[in-house]
Amino acid sequence: MNDIATQQAKAATPSSAVRVRLAEGEADERVIFDLCVLAMRESKYKDLPLAADRLRQQIHHDITAKKTNGIILAERLGPDGNPVVLGLLSAIAGRLQFSEAISCAALIFYVAPEARNSRAALLLLKAFEKWALNRSAYEIAVHVTMGREDDARVSVLLERYGFLNPGGGSHFKRL
Repeated sequence: MNDIATQQAKAATPSSAVRVRLAEGEADERVIFDLCVLAMRESKYKDLPLAADRLRQQIHHDITAKKTNGIILAERLGPDGNPVVLGLLSAIAGRLQFSEAISCAALIFYVAPEARNSRAALLLLKAFEKWALNRSAYEIAVHVTMGREDDARVSVLLERYGFLNPGGGSHFKRL
């Protein structure tokens, strides 16, 4: 088991509350990279070569372009008292092509397997909604298109949280 998976397994115990925050700094960039690799390994893209440099550049951009991008992390304190990241939601905001309205989309929404029965996913969605409202967004969108085994479970969670699924893997919530 790699370092991040070991930390996540330790953090999966309900010893402390899950909290969310915006990612910042190099330490977060490294953890986000590892989580993205885990997400890719669980997805239909697992056989594709990883573009590690491009992924690192994208993560750095998403953390530093705070007006239009952000990566929200869910974490809890591990047994040693240090925070352990359980999941992430990478968000982007932009104007619709045909309107001045802003739409925000989750580019990656991922919770490590060991934390999937925690509140991490729900708290990430709530933080995403708040992030979008702070940008005066018209809607938020989560696209469940990674081809993972639990995509149906994610869709149920989104619908319970008020997202509509007009078809396919896209889920929208008007704010």
